[in-house]
Amino acid sequence: MQRIQIVRGTSLTIALALFAASCGGSTQAEVASELEAADTATTTTEATTTTTAPVVDVDRYCELAILNEANGDAFFEGDGPGDPAKLEAFFVDLQVSLGEAIGVADPLIKPDLVLVQEEIDSFVQLVEQYDYDLILASSAIDDRPTKPEWEAAQDAVDDYDQETCGLDKDADSSEPAGEMESAGGISLADAQLAVTLMETQAGLDLVVEGFMSEVPGVSVEQAECFLKSLTAEQFVSFAQLGLANGDIDTSDPAISEVLTILDTCDIPLAALIPSS
Repeated sequence: MQRIQIVRGTSLTIALALFAASCGGSTQAEVASELEAADTATTTTEATTTTTAPVVDVDRYCELAILNEANGDAFFEGDGPGDPAKLEAFFVDLQVSLGEAIGVADPLIKPDLVLVQEEIDSFVQLVEQYDYDLILASSAIDDRPTKPEWEAAQDAVDDYDQETCGLDKDADSSEPAGEMESAGGISLADAQLAVTLMETQAGLDLVVEGFMSEVPGVSVEQAECFLKSLTAEQFVSFAQLGLANGDIDTSDPAISEVLTILDTCDIPLAALIPSS
């Protein structure tokens, strides 16, 4: 495009010079002067750029906010987080979508969105170092640096999205009432993620390590036997056992299934129940 502009400018200058030369009374000096003036005007015109004010489109912003929330819920409730290729694709799409949202956002919320984008970019740069493998990156993620303004910005964006777009990020409509969280603070989505992670050896090793730190005296073989036998729903029931404090309803089919698995893997129930 720049080359076309230069050619057009040169042609205009030559045309003006020929026109001046053909006019009676024009001297060589006058032609040269007109030539210089025409060239200056052309250069100035080419250097001038037109700036437009940012376009604010709240409806489009809300569309993107709702879409990003729905995509995030669907992704993290499935097997995506355990698949490095899917995780990378998810964040690429998110960064593109967030960039568009910032472009059309209300100026009141735009600075907070920029900070949210900064935090996401920082997280992506970290997991990139581990080829988007969350298992390998787990320690680094726990220890990653953060900024107070990031959390404040996310809260501001959540409030704005709820008030302006009707998007309540605290609500989770994907899980039936009563199953959102167990007594142990473990959601069904968390349990599904843990079960998915255990499909890989690295993920299994990580969950086994956590299990053994909470249940002293259990061997690696016993821990693997137990954990690999659990469904996501049983994983939630298992979390409830840890807070049962000796009062367990063994008639509950879900609890009964977990107790059977414990027995099969030769893990004494007393190892899971608090002594006090």
